[in-house]
Amino acid sequence: MKTHLEPKVYARRAGLVTVLAISIMGCQPQGATQTSDESSAGQARQNGSPESSLPEMSAIDYLKQVFSRYRSTQSYHDRGEVRLRIEKDGRLARRIAPMHVALDGSTIWIACYDARLWSDSGKTIGWIADEQSDFHDSQVVVGGSAATAPSSARPTLEHLLRDPILTTRMTAGLGGPPPQLEWLLDADPMAKLFRDAERSAPDRTRKIQYEGVAERDQILCVVVHAVVGGDSYRFWIERSRSLIHCVELPVSMAGEQIQLEGWKIQSLELVLDGASFDPPAKPYQITEMPKADLPKVPKFVRALIPLPPPQPSPRLGSRVEPFKRPDLAGQIEISHTGADRPFTLFFASVAADDTDSELRNLHAVNQFAGWLQLANQPEQADVRPISLVDDASARLLVGAGISQAGWLLLPDRDASVRRQIGIEPGQAALVDSRGRIIWIGAAGSPADLQSLDAVISDTRAGVDVPVQIRRLWASDLKAYQEKLAEMHADSGGNTAAPVPR
Repeated sequence: MKTHLEPKVYARRAGLVTVLAISIMGCQPQGATQTSDESSAGQARQNGSPESSLPEMSAIDYLKQVFSRYRSTQSYHDRGEVRLRIEKDGRLARRIAPMHVALDGSTIWIACYDARLWSDSGKTIGWIADEQSDFHDSQVVVGGSAATAPSSARPTLEHLLRDPILTTRMTAGLGGPPPQLEWLLDADPMAKLFRDAERSAPDRTRKIQYEGVAERDQILCVVVHAVVGGDSYRFWIERSRSLIHCVELPVSMAGEQIQLEGWKIQSLELVLDGASFDPPAKPYQITEMPKADLPKVPKFVRALIPLPPPQPSPRLGSRVEPFKRPDLAGQIEISHTGADRPFTLFFASVAADDTDSELRNLHAVNQFAGWLQLANQPEQADVRPISLVDDASARLLVGAGISQAGWLLLPDRDASVRRQIGIEPGQAALVDSRGRIIWIGAAGSPADLQSLDAVISDTRAGVDVPVQIRRLWASDLKAYQEKLAEMHADSGGNTAAPVPR
């Protein structure tokens, strides 16, 4: 779909989901130590039953055998979750995202981050379970089956991952795409892992080795540690069934620890609760699958279409009622048009009783501070950033040294100033010297921040930006509706498994 907002982008577009943060409970083997394959296996065999000892074969051959089991199975299901734990200045944040996979012959179900994908012998359908975008405007992509043969055939990765928007959402998180798909459907699963290990001979045991046998969630697991290009993976595998119950994923990239806006990743793992090769008691039904989250009134399309920007706020172009208040330090009197510059950026801090308020407030001011540092010199000098704070967010931002970065803190315990401006917690508004609101955006949206440059530049040039934003939005909405009509598809006609309505 053609865009009408380039090169000057004012309004927020539907973008990729940024990294999903997720929670963790440690995964270190209990009492296990790193040894060579041979000495570890010999030590374990002296301690009891075959289930509590390491396999006789090398760790490389054992891991190959495990993936061969996945490749040959006709049934598999799990309740997978990606879990991440991050830390900054002693503060921890945890999040969880789904990564479910269920396979039964030609039928497969995937719930990965906010992407949903179902395929059976008749059709493949997919959608985005994102409430903030109204499930991507309730679009549901419909296509042919991902299996290339009769109903007993397995799906193929090539046919499953053919919609670019859905595939991008499925691969956007730090955990990457579901590795279960590679284990189950790739002709040569984990090929790079084994290729790197084989090339490292004769010290191949340093690339893939046993770490011991340990319990995880009351399941006795063989723990295999693998290093690929400097990145470390740890597999927890149920010995008796060759089932992977957890994969600890790298927290570094190319040898450098991953940082998220200054937050250090403590751990990242895929936990596969309920993993099993047992066939289901009855055929899978899409409405009964975990995290199905179907749109209530689906719009069937042949391919998912990028969304237009959201409707501009009705507050754009209106004026802020006059007010004067001292800043937090009682030194500067702040008016409705700011303090001492042509433009004022008001950011409404998130209240302490909101989920992850500290993380969200620090992230917001860091985002805006980064934009100011990268802005052209006239823009940087002409914008005064002001954060509307309650007592808790004031203490947080003062402790973070935000005033040294040029911010003013305006007490707004009763949220009266925020309501007067007309923004929600976590939003920001740019006000010109006449007290007119010319931009409203979200700190967490990179596209919103990028649009600020064009807003300031055009305002200086005499453009009525709020009028222009509404005109551009109407044009984009029309183009989107035309594309939606062009890409319309029925729900599958007479196929064996009709799409639920």
